[in-house]
Amino acid sequence: MEDYLITAERIPTNKWDTPANVTVITAKEIEENHYQSVEEALSHVNGMIIAYGSDRLNGNTKQMNGGKRVLVLVDGHRWFDPQNISQTMKAYSEIPSMKMIERIEVLKGGNSALYGSDAFSGVVNIVTKKGTKNETTIDLNTGTWRRHQYEITNQGVVGKFSWFLTGRLDKSNEWDFKPSSVYASHMINNHPTAHHAFSARIDNRFTDRDSLTVDFSHMSNHREAANLTNMNRVINNLSLTYNFKEGTSTPGWLRYINNYNTDVNDGTENPSSRLQGVEYQNGWELGQHKIIAGVDWHKSNTSSPWYGYRNVEMITKSAYFQDTISMGDKWTLIPGARYDHSSEFGSNWSPKIATNYRPDEKTKFYATWGRSYNVPLITELYASIPDESDENYNRIISKALEYYYPVNDVQRILLLRIGDRKAKAEKGYSLNIGIEHDFDEKSGVSLNFFQNKLDDSLLWLYLYDTNWSSIHYNATANAWPIKSRGLELTFRQKIDDHFSYNLGYSHTHTHVENQLGKISWYSPQPNGYRIGLNYRNRGLKMNLHGVMASGINVNVYPWFEDTNTIQSYPKRRYAVLDFNLSYDMNENTTFYFKALNLTNQHYSNMESEFDGCGKRIYNSPGRQFIYGMNYKF
Repeated sequence: MEDYLITAERIPTNKWDTPANVTVITAKEIEENHYQSVEEALSHVNGMIIAYGSDRLNGNTKQMNGGKRVLVLVDGHRWFDPQNISQTMKAYSEIPSMKMIERIEVLKGGNSALYGSDAFSGVVNIVTKKGTKNETTIDLNTGTWRRHQYEITNQGVVGKFSWFLTGRLDKSNEWDFKPSSVYASHMINNHPTAHHAFSARIDNRFTDRDSLTVDFSHMSNHREAANLTNMNRVINNLSLTYNFKEGTSTPGWLRYINNYNTDVNDGTENPSSRLQGVEYQNGWELGQHKIIAGVDWHKSNTSSPWYGYRNVEMITKSAYFQDTISMGDKWTLIPGARYDHSSEFGSNWSPKIATNYRPDEKTKFYATWGRSYNVPLITELYASIPDESDENYNRIISKALEYYYPVNDVQRILLLRIGDRKAKAEKGYSLNIGIEHDFDEKSGVSLNFFQNKLDDSLLWLYLYDTNWSSIHYNATANAWPIKSRGLELTFRQKIDDHFSYNLGYSHTHTHVENQLGKISWYSPQPNGYRIGLNYRNRGLKMNLHGVMASGINVNVYPWFEDTNTIQSYPKRRYAVLDFNLSYDMNENTTFYFKALNLTNQHYSNMESEFDGCGKRIYNSPGRQFIYGMNYKF
């Protein structure tokens, strides 16, 4: 399966015949680098940007191809409710354990034709492992900021029945960073945390062609915020999948999913979100055609009493079709389309067309164009400022605002949000053109160009009084068209049996079009650089990963000149180095050491905010050391 991709066409396809920009992180890479989280692995992917939340284990903002609208899948199905309580609840720390992951496929570019809403910028598909042998693994590590992680994994096989189980406990104190601005003391989203997680995958094979898979995961994330006590996030995800026609070129499935999450605060009513769905796909190989078709039904139910709505439902019904046409030995043409009907936004068509040219076995040229869209969150539609007589009003004032910083009476309304019931879905297009070539078995290069346009972009805007002297409230609105363009260049080479390296460069330019004309939009990595150095010698493994950025506009809004007041990013450039070393004492025992942000850079991949009462800083963690041991029996 090393030369095959799953996500790009929703069926197994040879990577050289697939017209897409796809990066694969394998289980071997995860194990040899001892990645602690999905976001750590993704941060080393060329062109991928991860912003960390409350700690290094909680990245919740991702960017690629110039946008944040990225769909996350686990084994091909949605892991997060697209109508979740808020975008900030979609954190990679809520993904199953790294020990369960077989591979991560990062598909860049608009893919609404196959996956629907919120796949405008790309798709991250996390493929989990099946139990293949009887084995138990214990992983223990500790490190900076009183960080402790304990994890146990068990897998087994009995006849046609197999399982893979993991249990994990993470604890971490507030992390440090190297301050370089007067706003450092106002940093938020940095609190002692504790994660408790359990994941299980159970497979039962009936024949060589069909099987049943049950996936379940539970996670509890506890944050000890200074002014918001006992803040817990609880997540329970369940999926049942009947797989048929396995091992063929057009496998199919019938799946049921039920994903639930809630924030448990100190009140009687807590925000919650539930996604239920039924998904079906089948395929047929007819001569030179590989045809797939599928239907989806999803229902979201979301409540957020603080923001004034309860038990709001949204139902989406979808159907999609795609034909992979082999035109001789060198050309592949792939037309496709998706139809979605939303109970809130009516109907939408998302067509796509892609082509791939393969002049020889180790070269491909490809181009992909598709229409994409993204529907607003329920909170962006229904959020409302409660009346002062509402019991939630004082709770918002006394708890939510104090959680960030002290404010006076005039400023208390700043974080109260107003949704727009007339908000429209974001719509646009995505274009990708690229080439990939292997010079030999040890070296290769890839080059990709992309261009996107998103109309009616949804933003939370601060509304001022008539004299622009103070902000009144935060409201959602369809704002300006956003355009992005850029490129990615990646080179890799294996020098010998011990040394290998990879180099990457990405450039992204994003601008908005409003009454002031075309204005360059802020980006955490206008110019991004990746470097990876790897050494292997028997049981010794060493890896050095570098992530650098330059050309950063430090303003929140680029048309404001007062950078001392509206500063968004700490620095115009940064260079972060991650180092890890491991030694296999024997076939069962491994000791490892990791140094994250070895250069102790003060940087951020999430723009800070200024809203009239202070700075909200989202700095990334400083230097961190981790020591661990892995034992199998």
